Amino acid sequence: MNGFTNINIIALSGFLEIASNVLVLVVFSLCSNLLTFNMLFSLFLYCFLYLISVHTLVYE
Repeated sequence: MNGFTNINIIALSGFLEIASNVLVLVVFSLCSNLLTFNMLFSLFLYCFLYLISVHTLVYE
């Protein structure tokens, strides 16, 4: 049960880190008027790859 709690904490901190990164990037993009489809795609790709790395790190 304790291991499961640790996984939840790691996952939560990962999501919080992603959310803060996304928020900073979006705010910066809006300020710079650079919010294009290309940048959004890169953002989602980054989040996807980050989630995969966190997932493999937790379950290894």
